[in-house]
Amino acid sequence: MFDDYKEKVILTYEEKKKANAISFNLIHPAPAKLKEECLRVYEERPLKKDENLFRSFFESKGDAINYSGNIKAIDIDKFRPLINFVKRKTNFTETKNVELLAWLIDFEPRPYKDDFDYINMPVSGGGNSLVPVPTPDPIAVPVPVPVPPKDPESPVPPPIDEPIDPIPPTKKDPPIPPEIKGIKRIKQIIIQKILAFIERYKWLKHAVPKSRNEKAAISLIIIFTIASITYILIRDNKNCMYWTGEHYEAISCEQTVDDVAIIAKDTVKLNHLKKIMHPDTLTLNSLGKVWYVRTYEGLEFYTSDGFHPIYSERRLKPITTHIIDKYILKNKSY
Repeated sequence: MFDDYKEKVILTYEEKKKANAISFNLIHPAPAKLKEECLRVYEERPLKKDENLFRSFFESKGDAINYSGNIKAIDIDKFRPLINFVKRKTNFTETKNVELLAWLIDFEPRPYKDDFDYINMPVSGGGNSLVPVPTPDPIAVPVPVPVPPKDPESPVPPPIDEPIDPIPPTKKDPPIPPEIKGIKRIKQIIIQKILAFIERYKWLKHAVPKSRNEKAAISLIIIFTIASITYILIRDNKNCMYWTGEHYEAISCEQTVDDVAIIAKDTVKLNHLKKIMHPDTLTLNSLGKVWYVRTYEGLEFYTSDGFHPIYSERRLKPITTHIIDKYILKNKSY
């Protein structure tokens, strides 16, 4: 049954994830990362047997020979159902999503075969495929003998101004600061005080003389108290922020963004730290105004100092004449 196939595919993904036997794009899946991974896998092993999947998922029309263009043009939102599936947020997903995951992790045998016993098939978390190994596709594009997959995001770059560790840093969500954890508790206390004050006022209505002046004074106190508390709640509504990929964006601490860490708001970073998306515009006049850092995605440039917004262990450094001359003015790869 297809349900057995689907469960075996997701179990294999989970085992390979535990064993670090798959790409970081799959260990930390996000829509843009899955699109990048699809393009990488297709360029490495475009097998004939996967063409039905290519036509179905990437919406290819006609008898296409190369699907790279279809992968590059696909809307990344189409990967969200697959992300929900691999995160076990749902057990129901379209067949093409299951087949796409099987293709990305090189699950065998694929695509789904009615006559194969997936229930008793052993799960393997390492290597490139499961047993039994299928007969090679005679029509497939020739590919080298399978080897343990290499992480596409982890090439060791040539040394520049600082050494790079041989093992790439893991993207970790920073721990939630105590002040953020306490925000909900503070709001709960404030709301409790409002309710307690209102209850006390109900008692006062029957305990004090009901002169017009006293009633007006009590009403003003209530209005002022509620208005003050409301102002505090509104002011603290966006007391957190998250990294968009280009800059920090203020957000309520109760909100969430897909696969993005929510951290305490830092007004300095919020207002000044931005990623320079067009480094080719930098010149020698950028000295003292721009900072850079080498990550496993390449050389990146920022408008303020501090630490990398994702790789928090890497410090941003002031840009130098050497960096500008070698990696920008001479138009070399960074």
